[in-house]
Amino acid sequence: MESQSSDVKSPHNLRVQSISSADTKSELGLIDSTYDSQLLVSIEGPYGHMYHDMKSHETVVLIGAGVACTFVMSLFEEVVGSALKASAATRNILIYWTLRDIDMVEFFLEPIRENMRMAQAMDIAVQIKIHVTSTIGIYKPRPFRELTIIQRRIDLKEVVTEAVNTTLAEINALGRCDPACGIGIASASGSSSFSKALRDAALSVDKKTFTEIGGLTVHTEIFDNQ
Repeated sequence: MESQSSDVKSPHNLRVQSISSADTKSELGLIDSTYDSQLLVSIEGPYGHMYHDMKSHETVVLIGAGVACTFVMSLFEEVVGSALKASAATRNILIYWTLRDIDMVEFFLEPIRENMRMAQAMDIAVQIKIHVTSTIGIYKPRPFRELTIIQRRIDLKEVVTEAVNTTLAEINALGRCDPACGIGIASASGSSSFSKALRDAALSVDKKTFTEIGGLTVHTEIFDNQ
């Protein structure tokens, strides 16, 4: 049996083995070895252990690049699922997806919309912004109010500012006396430079605002070769 393995770096030093030969797939029973078959597969991840409880935050911000949308989707489902069990403090979910090929959206949009419908049933506001950075692809998703497609790179300072403003608006609208639950940001966007830029954007929030929103936590996944 032939296989190829690859070491993947993450903040949590995960080590995985990816099996990718056709012979291996036939031995595992994934394809019929009596036919000259080929099976196209896509392997992504792995992602580090999510040690922080995203559902404990007033506002959840999820950022993914390319196929890292799967990381975003899993956290989205987790937060919404917790809300259905009445164990989440989340009132707002902001999703940012940056990609080069707009055709990728076709495969993820329906699951996203299904989770969005469940979230809205629990009175959780969801906003999705897709940043397309090239002209690859021809797919045109059917528009809906919560989806915005932007033809430029993501601006992380804008992301943090929007999260802060959304949280402040929620706090002021409720007019409550209990402390806010803060903002949780989770990003799987590859490069260490992107992660640093996100941390810098988060650190730019002034102390007064930081206290008023209940704090801000950033979790990043790095899977480049740096």
